[in-house]
Amino acid sequence: MAVQRYRSLFISDLHLGTADCKSAYLLDLLQSTQTEFIYLVGDVFDLWAIPQRINWTRTQSAVIQAVLDKAASGTRVIYIPGNHDAPVRRFSGSEISGISIMTQAVHETADGRRMKVTHGDEFDHLMRFNRPLKKLGDSAYSVLLGLNRAYNKLRTGMGRSYWSLSGFIKLHLGQAQSYIEQYEMLVAEQARDEGFDGVICGHIHQPALKKIKGIDYCNDGDWVEHCTCLAEDENGDLELLHWSNAQHVLERMPTGIGEPTRLRRVA
Repeated sequence: MAVQRYRSLFISDLHLGTADCKSAYLLDLLQSTQTEFIYLVGDVFDLWAIPQRINWTRTQSAVIQAVLDKAASGTRVIYIPGNHDAPVRRFSGSEISGISIMTQAVHETADGRRMKVTHGDEFDHLMRFNRPLKKLGDSAYSVLLGLNRAYNKLRTGMGRSYWSLSGFIKLHLGQAQSYIEQYEMLVAEQARDEGFDGVICGHIHQPALKKIKGIDYCNDGDWVEHCTCLAEDENGDLELLHWSNAQHVLERMPTGIGEPTRLRRVA
């Protein structure tokens, strides 16, 4: 198996412990790549869902072991807890099994850009309205994810690749789209006010690479709907990877140059 080399990977919203975690694709990513840095950008474990109904698999255990193995072999692993694994924040400043735990981090890209790295849930209280999926209710979102599982099981049976039905539905809800745009603007403006060149976050399960008022806004997505992560190459170029049984580079943001561009499928 060919190993793809990156300088950094940014992965968030794994939601380990739930049936919706796409742990097989995530494990393949970890086993197929070699990096200097791995940032786990929050909601690694879903401590909200686990007390109600835990869904733990051997593959999810293998994901944890793969991360531990990388930390032991010299990869710098930084874990920034999110709202679903917020209890881990009490260990901020500690190192456990070679993994550094921080509430936020600053990552300097190979070309010298200073990027704020944060899960992003701290911006929820600044929104003018609640998250649309909260209005629909947790049960409605669970139904949406259930439809996503069923739909992709059918696609697999037909020999077709993974595609996020739930992500497609959300993007066609006007209120959801308004929330996403407002969230992105708030996150980018805060990073600009703090003197950063860009920001890397997760939380809203909406992968994106874009320029917002001169700031590189990077959302690495999730592993319950989109199966995406953010990758930095040796030159500091940032790209958004979709990693499933149909691996694609979704978007790339070249070193400090303009808007992202659609790219070809990864060989």
